[in-house]
Amino acid sequence: LHNEGRVEVLDTSTAQEVDSYAVVANPHWIAISADGATGYTANHESGVVSVLDLGDGGRVITTIPVGQAPHSISLSPDGTRVSVVNFESSTVSVIDTATNAVVATIPVGAKPQDITYAPDGRHFYTANVDGDTVSVIDTATNTVTATIPTGDGPTSVSVTPDGRRGYVTNLEDGTVRILDLTAE
Repeated sequence: LHNEGRVEVLDTSTAQEVDSYAVVANPHWIAISADGATGYTANHESGVVSVLDLGDGGRVITTIPVGQAPHSISLSPDGTRVSVVNFESSTVSVIDTATNAVVATIPVGAKPQDITYAPDGRHFYTANVDGDTVSVIDTATNTVTATIPTGDGPTSVSVTPDGRRGYVTNLEDGTVRILDLTAE
């Protein structure tokens, strides 16, 4: 729950809470490892990512300081990295999941709100709401390799399973921009 600093686990058949995790204030987004054992929350007002042990009797393993106002978070397809957009600092923090340490901080467009990896893990993309752009980041070098114009106020970005197209929702002009990602 956003204002309570808590992540709830619900039984989807009954909509009843079956477990919860106390995290720092304002969890905004969660990413879960492929094996379901570990969760990562972007805690917007706290400037940290919480790492959760999702097993029985789960707990918060650690918190990792990142940039200002972490908003959304995404795991790399191979599970070795988790990346979080920092809305107020207009950066991405890349975290090594083996050490739970930030290994790179990458400047991106203004006010990144969403992040997603390409299915092959070679790139990730940020939707930069105040920049009206998508940043393309090469995961081998942790550098921005392209900045793609979008519509007004991009808030989310998603990539097709084959990695050939991206879809960007634009809040302010009510559009969806389709991106050709084959030129990367």
